[in-house]
Amino acid sequence: MNKYTHHTKIILVSLLIFSLYGCTTSVKLLENEIEIYEGQTINPHDYLSEDYKDDSNVIIENKVNTAKAGDYEIIYKIKDKETVLKVKVLSDPITINAENLVIELGTPFNPKDYISNEDKANDILITNNVDINKHGEYIVIYSFAGLEKELKVSVKEVEIVLNQSSVEINLGSTFDPRTYLSGAFPLSTKITIDNPVDTSKIGKYNVKYLLGSESKTLSVTVKDVSPILISTSISIKQGSVFNPVNYLIESDRTNASIEIDNNVDVNTPGTYSVTYTLDTVVKTLNVTVTKVEVVASYTLKVISLTSPISAGSYATIVVQGKADKEYSIAVYYKSGASTAAGLEDMVADSSGQVSWTWKVGTRTTPGSWKIVITGDGKTTSTYIKVT
Repeated sequence: MNKYTHHTKIILVSLLIFSLYGCTTSVKLLENEIEIYEGQTINPHDYLSEDYKDDSNVIIENKVNTAKAGDYEIIYKIKDKETVLKVKVLSDPITINAENLVIELGTPFNPKDYISNEDKANDILITNNVDINKHGEYIVIYSFAGLEKELKVSVKEVEIVLNQSSVEINLGSTFDPRTYLSGAFPLSTKITIDNPVDTSKIGKYNVKYLLGSESKTLSVTVKDVSPILISTSISIKQGSVFNPVNYLIESDRTNASIEIDNNVDVNTPGTYSVTYTLDTVVKTLNVTVTKVEVVASYTLKVISLTSPISAGSYATIVVQGKADKEYSIAVYYKSGASTAAGLEDMVADSSGQVSWTWKVGTRTTPGSWKIVITGDGKTTSTYIKVT
């Protein structure tokens, strides 16, 4: 074998080994660290050296989230070798603090006013075609490092736009005529207002809105729409039912706009205030809950009676009632109710006892005769036996 044949074999073996096991060196990159901005796209192949751009053996693991600022890595693998590209995603360099901007015709406009202070230091290219002297729709473009943001700008003329043609307000309430303007520029100083409304006086007024030769009118009616109470002070008994709505006049009872603040506790004696509010007007109902004295229940009953008793003798009956209450007695014999002395109405003593003493007539027929005692809404009865 000559030396050329030997060298050829060596080369062939080397090529065979290379084809079987591949390159043993790591992937070569054009850069090791890069910076991009939020929203930018990144292609990992762009950072491969020319020797590896078309190498199908290179496996790329891309962990970069371009939507969020932070530090990331792109890993390039070939066989058991790894190469890392460090990627720093920087915050969005263009922050616009408006979306759809509406400006008055003729008003100065500076597109830089609508990017954040932090971004003003960036070399942002602004393409501005807004003509403030011509109404229309425009788009301002902000560009930086391949990124673009848009701001839509509408240039409009000031006009008088009323959100209603007439309004009713309550006597004594506040009135701001500008709150009835709408449109793009309700606060424009180009609109002048002639406001004769006096909220302290009931009546009808016309508010005029003027803009050059244009004018519009708002009809304003000042009226007393405050809650009307049928009484301002009442007294109720402890434990009774209280409904504050019942103290409004009937036409106001269904007005859902009236707010009622009711703190009355019908079970606790005292003085309370119920307020009725409509818009800015407040009316008050003073409520006094009076204490109810609990009356102790008792039974009217006979304690003692002289019985049996002979005709011509004196009989005595003692009854338990209630102190200081008046009671009456009736003794019914065969001939009718007795009119004997001592059977007059009597008042019970401090212990609640009351007694009567009378003479049984000498000609009273023997037998059992009914005695009835009444008073303080109560009645009791018994029988006396005459022998």
